[in-house]
Formats: sequence, structure tokens, C-alpha cells
Amino acid sequence: MTRIALLIEYDGTNFSGFQIQNHKSSIQGELEEAIKEFTGQKTRIKYAGRTDSGVHAEGQVISFDSKVDRDLRQYIEGINYYLPESIAVKEVNVMLDHFDPRKHALSRTYRYNIINSEKRYPLLNRSHFRVVNKLNISKINESINLFVGEHDFKQFSGPLPKGINTYREILDICVSKEQNVVQFIVKGKSFLRRQVRRMVGTLVDIGLDKVSYDQLKSFLDCSNKPIVYTTLPPQGLCLVNVEYPDIFYKNGEKI
Repeated sequence: MTRIALLIEYDGTNFSGFQIQNHKSSIQGELEEAIKEFTGQKTRIKYAGRTDSGVHAEGQVISFDSKVDRDLRQYIEGINYYLPESIAVKEVNVMLDHFDPRKHALSRTYRYNIINSEKRYPLLNRSHFRVVNKLNISKINESINLFVGEHDFKQFSGPLPKGINTYREILDICVSKEQNVVQFIVKGKSFLRRQVRRMVGTLVDIGLDKVSYDQLKSFLDCSNKPIVYTTLPPQGLCLVNVEYPDIFYKNGEKI
């Protein structure tokens, strides 16, 4: 058996999320069916991140064990043949037998795309969220680094299982604007459910003068619960990269 890792890109618009759900279309379900068609063996994949319904990915990583002895390039072509147009295998690697894409990830990087304009851009609706009022990027930059480091992010999470550890470490976060496109890049070791969308939503509120620097600081200190959470919609969010230690790449190459 060979442990195979695939780099996956997908448009999450028409899926119920990454993880398999009963009687609903999922990214995981499509991938497992395509792998079964190509290899002739039923498999349950492992994955780096469980993206929500409507969230996209450029750098999702999955792994599975294969008995098929074929050139790696054939894995890309063969699995893609059975996938819908909204999902694609981009790269393939042979990994060490104990590699786990979730447990062994050093970091995950997400991007959130915003169109900051009074005008509508229908062709960007699937990948951007539109904010009509002008964002104050300078104010956002004054507050954005408050997120860096380890914090209790329970104020920024959706519903969670009882007893889960809500402390997470943000390694880097930044915002950029080019013409009317605003991008937030958030890098962390792992994230709680809806954490990135609520973090960026709070920063957008700061840029709209709805939340202050001091209020954000108190949210992170868990000393003041926000009256209204701004959870941005899923279509602007994309998993862009997952980083791993070099030691897991059996052939010395990186995804």
C-alpha cells in the first residue's frame, strides 16, 4: 500500500461542505467516488480542513492508501476524469505511511475576498462578498495585529462541541486593497468553526466604524461579549495553503 497525497482545488458553491453528509452533495463524497472509480478500491480519505458549505479551496490536501502501481501523473488525470468540473486534483505526492493531512499540518492559510464598491459585479458573486460602504483600511491596520498570537477565540466561533479547547494561535494576518478589491490573509495552526469569517467580519466592522480597537481587544480578552456577531458569508472564503514538515514527503518533493 502506498500513501498518496493530493492537492485539491474546488468551487464550494453548490456543495453542502467538504465533509460527507447524508443525502447531500459534498466534496469528500465526490473525491471518494472518483478515487474508487480510478483505483477500483473503496476508500475513506483524510483531509487537512473541513470547509463549510459555500467555502472554496485552492490548497486543500487529502490522503488515502492505494494498491494501484501507476505513474503519479496518471493519478491526476485518472481521478480528474471522474470528478465534476468544480473539483480538480492539481498535484500528487507519495508520502510516508503515517502521514495525516490534518494532524501533521504546521499551518493553514485562508483568504477572504471582498468587493468594496457601490457597483455590482455579478461575475464575482461566487468568490467575493460585496461591502457597499467604503472601508477605512488604515483603521483596520491599526487593529489587525491584535489577533496575532494565542488567544481564546470562543467569542469568534460558531457552535462547538462541549469541552473543546477554544484557544488558537494566529501566526499572521494582513489586509490589502487594490482598486476596489480588499483581501484578508489569515494564517494559523488551526481554526474553530466560522472563526476566520467572524475575525474578518469584526475587522470589516472596524473599517466601517461599528467596532473600536478597544472593543476588539476586550473581545479577545473575553471580557466583553459582542452584542451582534458579524459572520461574513462563505463565498468570500478560500483555503489557499496547508504547510507540512519536509520529512513526510517520501520522494523529497513538496505538494
